[in-house]
Amino acid sequence: MGRRRKHGEQLNASTMISHCRAEPWRQKEDHYDLFICSSDLWDGSMNINFIIGLASKGTGTVLSVARFREPGLGERLKYECIKTEVMHEMGHVFGLVTGRGKTEENLGPHCADSCTMRQGITVPHDWIPITQDRLRYGAFCQQCTNDLRGYFRELR
Repeated sequence: MGRRRKHGEQLNASTMISHCRAEPWRQKEDHYDLFICSSDLWDGSMNINFIIGLASKGTGTVLSVARFREPGLGERLKYECIKTEVMHEMGHVFGLVTGRGKTEENLGPHCADSCTMRQGITVPHDWIPITQDRLRYGAFCQQCTNDLRGYFRELR
């Protein structure tokens, strides 16, 4: 994970999600929030030195692109990895990978299939093969696709 960073240099993702939940206009119109920032993130409830995203089911997500700025990644691959990260975090917002089979528990439940909902720990290196699989096979495995359809069917 790297050396421990001072939290003063990072944004607290939990606080940002709390602000999304407390938005006064949320009570008037249902919506999802997607907050993309260039600052590094941390979450006080986890004993790790950074996170790249945090999602709240039905509310929204905050994610950071800071760790994808590694030299040598290339602009196109960096852009595609960020798109994968957005799909992954929005998948959590839409309830993916909660309480079903073929999951792995790694900083929360994640898909164990070749899917955008896999967990990437080392950034950006773990996200490169997840992104390559997304471009080659599509964003979500069959189970996650079915769960995503089910989520939106329930909203009708």
